Amino acid sequence: MTYQETLDYLFSRLPMLQNKGLAAIKPGLERISRICDILDNPERKFKSVHIAGTNGKGSVANMLCSVLIEAGYKVGLYTSPHFKDFRERIKINGKCIPQEAVISFVSSLKESELPEPSFFEYSTAMAFQHFAEEEVDIAIIETGLGGRLDSTNVITPLLSVITSISLDHTEFLGSTVEEIAKEKAGIIKNGVPLVSGIHNPSVEEVFIDHANANKAKYHFVKDVFIKGLAQDLPFRKDNVDLVIKSAEILSHMDFQIGKDHIREGINRTVENTGFYGRWYRDSEKKNLYFDVAHNTAGVAHVLEKAKSIVDHKGWNFVFGVVRDKDLGKIMDLLPEESTYYLCEAKVPRALPLEELEKTFKSRGFNYFLSKSVEEAVQMASAQGKPTLVFGSFFVVAEALPEKIFEKFN
Repeated sequence: MTYQETLDYLFSRLPMLQNKGLAAIKPGLERISRICDILDNPERKFKSVHIAGTNGKGSVANMLCSVLIEAGYKVGLYTSPHFKDFRERIKINGKCIPQEAVISFVSSLKESELPEPSFFEYSTAMAFQHFAEEEVDIAIIETGLGGRLDSTNVITPLLSVITSISLDHTEFLGSTVEEIAKEKAGIIKNGVPLVSGIHNPSVEEVFIDHANANKAKYHFVKDVFIKGLAQDLPFRKDNVDLVIKSAEILSHMDFQIGKDHIREGINRTVENTGFYGRWYRDSEKKNLYFDVAHNTAGVAHVLEKAKSIVDHKGWNFVFGVVRDKDLGKIMDLLPEESTYYLCEAKVPRALPLEELEKTFKSRGFNYFLSKSVEEAVQMASAQGKPTLVFGSFFVVAEALPEKIFEKFN
């Protein structure tokens, strides 16, 4: 098979969250465990850090990976979804898994008697196999959805990290933050330390209970400081704190990580890992920004960041969402004084443009309709005003320029 034929097979034969939404989710660890057994359990052949959370897990995963790269280690990184190319999900020291490795993996398993896997189960097993074969020093593994029943939860990491907890994917994870916290806490393993910085007492109680039940030391993180961090970091301060604390804990596990590695790793995250998802500023159009904020907590934060640059009235927003988000609650956060360029990403999950327009029209917002994400970005950025692309990972993925990913192939 060619690489494109391999992707066609993966995307057409396997249920995929990007296309089918929550219908693609197959909870349970039986299938991924069976696949790993067939592969001779690659997940047991490398050290790892496991990261879960509603928002921020991608940022923390990429920052921590960058810190370890700066410390001289060979670091695997498994995240999702991807922006342009499936291979972005599986990286070693910032470089995407080779096309040949993807083809080889799919070809070898294609005829196996596998329990019918989801797309994510397949890609998770591929990441485990690649990291084992390449003998990484450590891999940073981000959960896909939830934690307890997530395909990645077959690993036994050195360290578990839980970022933020807020309402998202409630159909699958629960209708309260406490219920969602219980699902995320499912990554806590016996004797494996936990790092988190969540300040909600009822959520923290969930983590403490799970940590105690598993004899796992709980590290609560707040206001960690390290000199020399860039002032314009695209990441939230609480996520930076988690990375600093996680690196310090790893440094007590025979990883040679110094403060210089932590500082430079965080500062050079985008350069080292190609993570363009958080407050990325276009290198040519300096007034153009991208952020994958797609739920109420993420949107609230990114709007606050935008306002710190210029009042909301001065912003153009390129905006689109997927069907399974609570658009009403997101709309409650959007400033009426801004100008919106509405669009629909080229994925089946995208909310149709006409439905998006109905909501904006009923709220009396100032908006323009665009035939594509590309057109929306062109129209908005041509006005000379600061422009932010957000609302959906898939909108941002279409909007980001292809060339910035070339160095990571």
